[in-house]
Amino acid sequence: MKRFLFLFLFFYTLAYAEDISYKFGRGLNLGRYFWFGGYISLNYWKKNSKHSFKLDDLAFLTRISLNRFSIFSELEADDVYVSSSTEKNRYWHIEPEIERLYVNYYYNEFLNFKIGRFLTPLGIWNKIHIDALKWTASDPLVSTFFFPMFTTGLNLNGYLPFLESLRYDFFIQKGKGINASYNNIKTDDMVGFQLEKIFDINKKIGLNGVILDADNVNEKYKFLGVYGKTKLKNYYLSSEVYYANERKKGNVRHKEHGKITYYVQVARRVFNKTYFIFRKDGLYDSSDKHRVDIWTFTLNFKPRFNISMKAEYQLYERKNDYIRLSFALLF
Repeated sequence: MKRFLFLFLFFYTLAYAEDISYKFGRGLNLGRYFWFGGYISLNYWKKNSKHSFKLDDLAFLTRISLNRFSIFSELEADDVYVSSSTEKNRYWHIEPEIERLYVNYYYNEFLNFKIGRFLTPLGIWNKIHIDALKWTASDPLVSTFFFPMFTTGLNLNGYLPFLESLRYDFFIQKGKGINASYNNIKTDDMVGFQLEKIFDINKKIGLNGVILDADNVNEKYKFLGVYGKTKLKNYYLSSEVYYANERKKGNVRHKEHGKITYYVQVARRVFNKTYFIFRKDGLYDSSDKHRVDIWTFTLNFKPRFNISMKAEYQLYERKNDYIRLSFALLF
């Protein structure tokens, strides 16, 4: 039903489009009301004798705009083609799923409503969803361990009237999501906020917090986070830090324990259209005194804003290393 709705909206709008224009990397505009785009990514990784090649993402994006209302959807097929040393055979896997689907109502710059399944509006990294726009081939730990990548619910956002450079987000989920696929943490009960001070396109700081039930790990936790990014001469600096209190659901005797995760990242252009990125990730769990440290070194060649070719070396806990190669295209 969800796929049928996606295709119906696309072909209905195509039939009634007035003007058609296409710009590589910026999508296809059909009249004033409909926009269509997408992206694709290829990834190769190697760890010791194990390796894998994937046509990782094939996604199609649509947006229908009607005055103050807009409808956005993303239909994605994940792991479309896989060839791996850990699998007996190469295989194709084409089963597209609804990754994002929401209605947005723009009232004014101070108040907007979003309802449906959308990217959880926290921090820096989680809101950069498309591989071609990311600095590195791998994602930092903060994007996988603390909060769901997607929220199904309501989001209120805008700028505070008395301080227009301060942006706010408030979001809530009560009930099952539109689609459980491609989400790192499953939840049906979450509420969160974020305040973000924007200085310019390269400089901002923020504070956020969330309370949620994580169904797939049977834990309830709350956390606070801070983040920021800036540009100093030729260096792009960014960092996110999150601290959480966690406890097992339904177990009053189970003591709360703390968990902290962070990353610090530095990027610099070293050649024409080529950037070197260093990132240090860390995670510490007080329940078992477990500590994780990851060092990531990446070369990112960007001939255009919508094309990225990356070569990456990642040292995991000083004993396991990964090599990653990726190609990503936004069309």
